[in-house]
Amino acid sequence: MRLILVNNITRKGHLTFSDDEIPAEGKGHNRPLHILVKCGGYMIARVLINNGLSLNVLPNATLDKLTPMDAQLGASSIVVRAFDGSKREVMGEITLPILIGPAMFNITF
Repeated sequence: MRLILVNNITRKGHLTFSDDEIPAEGKGHNRPLHILVKCGGYMIARVLINNGLSLNVLPNATLDKLTPMDAQLGASSIVVRAFDGSKREVMGEITLPILIGPAMFNITF
């Protein structure tokens, strides 16, 4: 299962849903929002939108499929704390063009 987390999307319009897309429990549900996005020629399913996060997470296996051979991760000084409180260093930073619906966003992972 691939799961990508994306937050802090600059709004180009609004995120809207039709009545048939609202879950049975109604608008007040607290289930996560997963969407389908496109990066390069790849469609990526199960992308989690969570504006409460302070960073975007992209699995290395997915990154390998999305970036050209010459694309490299930039240095990052971010240190992430896991749920158990332990520190984890990130591998680096990269900004990718992500198509969400009709809007293109440059998102840093």
